[in-house]
Amino acid sequence: MASGNETQIYSLIGDVGGTNTRLQLISFTAKSEKPTEIKTRYYRTRDHSSLTECIADFLSEFKGTEKYPQNATLAVAGAPYEGKVTLPNTNWPTLDEAELSKEFEISPFVMINDFVAIGYSMLKVPKEDMIVLNEAKKTENATMIVTGPGTGMGECVIQPAIIDGRNSYTVFGTEGGHKNFAPTSKLEWEYLNYVLEENPEIKERIGYLSTEKAFCGPGIPNIYKFFCKKEDVKPEDYTSEQIIQKALAKEDKICVKVLEFFCTLYAKEISNFALNSLPYGGIYLVGGLTNCVADYIMNDATSPFKDSYFSKGKVINSLLSKFPIYIVKTQELGLLGAFVKAQQDAIKL
Repeated sequence: MASGNETQIYSLIGDVGGTNTRLQLISFTAKSEKPTEIKTRYYRTRDHSSLTECIADFLSEFKGTEKYPQNATLAVAGAPYEGKVTLPNTNWPTLDEAELSKEFEISPFVMINDFVAIGYSMLKVPKEDMIVLNEAKKTENATMIVTGPGTGMGECVIQPAIIDGRNSYTVFGTEGGHKNFAPTSKLEWEYLNYVLEENPEIKERIGYLSTEKAFCGPGIPNIYKFFCKKEDVKPEDYTSEQIIQKALAKEDKICVKVLEFFCTLYAKEISNFALNSLPYGGIYLVGGLTNCVADYIMNDATSPFKDSYFSKGKVINSLLSKFPIYIVKTQELGLLGAFVKAQQDAIKL
């Protein structure tokens, strides 16, 4: 497909979720750092019966033209297995790479987990969009990890690879956010017991409290209610965003405690993930919540983040200090990562 470095390649990329599906037609060459955007369209997922319907509408004007995509890479809010994935929070039929490839005569047609796409995007994020949180020597062609809290806790591993005779990387997804929440202090044990007592369905239906449910998404209001109970204060009906904003503005002492606790748990999860993967190539923290608390993490003397990251004893802390940590400011990482994967696939053909 890409016999020369200047061969123009047309690709369909996208970010497919339970609420919105974003499709984009792009062009690039083997050397492109950024794609050329030809068309972009948002679809409300629930307003359409299937992904096939969205793609057919999107590509209708390009049939029979040179701009019709040669390959496709879609980031999906699910865990593809053997080319198939059923998206939670939609009524769509199971997505099947082989069926989509045949239907639209596009090959390869690839679906990747949305956080895997974010992992691929790290290969194109400009240095000026990286805030250094822990300064250490970055080892080239070494393992990197990406993580970030949101509704859940996304985590992926980026490993060095040789693609078309050149140094590159392959991204491996994880479901690390579903690990057991593992308390390491009396306060954390109290919090775990509080959540299980207040939400018995978690233990009965799921059997455990996951890391992401402990301090991501609904976890933040749970932390807030936990501290309200400890302080014998009636909780307000705050959203996660309101709690974080009031904490950053130091408008509410309970919210400040929530932010401190959140940063403690976040930092400990990062250090655990780092020890599982030895990311001498760097730890990359992404997402809107990470960026929202970035200044607090880096500059507020009351932030427990660094002390919590370095909380494993002298020898292990010395190892953790060798991993550079960056906060990534770039948004729209899913589409950027889909481009990187599409470019890699085009080069290999």
